[in-house]
Amino acid sequence: MLERLRRDCRGVSVISYMLILPIFLVLVFGILEIWKVMAVKQSLYLGAYKAARVLSWEGRSYPSADAWQWEARANDRAKGIVAEELNRNALLPQGYTLNVSVSVEAGRRGSTASWGWLFGVRAELTAPGLTTLVGAGNITLVERQVSFIDGPNADWRPWVDLPEGWPY
Repeated sequence: MLERLRRDCRGVSVISYMLILPIFLVLVFGILEIWKVMAVKQSLYLGAYKAARVLSWEGRSYPSADAWQWEARANDRAKGIVAEELNRNALLPQGYTLNVSVSVEAGRRGSTASWGWLFGVRAELTAPGLTTLVGAGNITLVERQVSFIDGPNADWRPWVDLPEGWPY
């Protein structure tokens, strides 16, 4: 009887699958959780990028504005742009906290009438329940974009030689 049981191999493959299945499931669901966080991070990046571009373009229409006044207007505008981009992402859970700040480089405060402003858009997103498998609680994602508002007296030149006929 023992000899017959030793030669019987009918349940060996089921045992192998049962040993591998938990590892496989953790791997698959872990990849899905990482993808979810990266998709939300990409939306945050795109929102900060769009806000920096829009503020850079709109900042040219305020050539004599004080940096403090422009920052106050730019904070609200940037928060709206980033929030709009995040709302397009269906993977973002409800109840998230978004903090967006726009700041002009300290050495460039004054008027854009001289040389312009170097400014940054910083977006911070705290999302509770973004990852359920890991159970990390609140995850905070941060993105920062830097841009420049050219002043009328600025003599900006690219740092590389561009081909003839490059559109400027």
